[in-house]
Amino acid sequence: MATTTGCGGSSSGPIALHRGEYVFDATGDAPSSADITSVQLSDTSAGSLTFNISLARRPSPQTAIAVFLDTDRNTATGTRTFGAEYGFLLDGLNESSPFVDLRQFKGKTDVEADFNYSSESSVQGRVLSVKLGRVRRFAPGFNLAIATLGEKGKLDQAPDSGVWSYQMRR
Repeated sequence: MATTTGCGGSSSGPIALHRGEYVFDATGDAPSSADITSVQLSDTSAGSLTFNISLARRPSPQTAIAVFLDTDRNTATGTRTFGAEYGFLLDGLNESSPFVDLRQFKGKTDVEADFNYSSESSVQGRVLSVKLGRVRRFAPGFNLAIATLGEKGKLDQAPDSGVWSYQMRR
């Protein structure tokens, strides 16, 4: 299994996140129950995406994870911070099957995603897995950033600056 260091952003553009490879985020920059250490992403030709997000230790009940997807790869559209048109929140991380909520960002508001999708999630130790089905609309690819959230707001971000870029199967 290949690995890539994905710490920090790039002034020349997004950092490539290759299918099945782990990218590593700097550790020690957030409380350990919310410190993102690595991310792995894979997809199928049927249009499913699987995210594996590792934390420094098992998440606390107060920790949530937000994944931002810039599906048109244009930072001028979507959210101000990442240009994301879609995002999902994982909450209840201390449970075996966390809650997954996929949202679409429209202007200054977010609404439920405008299409049917499926989701599965699990927590095994300090690794969170989320599988989104029927998301072929995100092809051919997207930029993404991940943040852990707590009672006082954002705790960690991966990559630490900038975004990753992912190319889906066709």
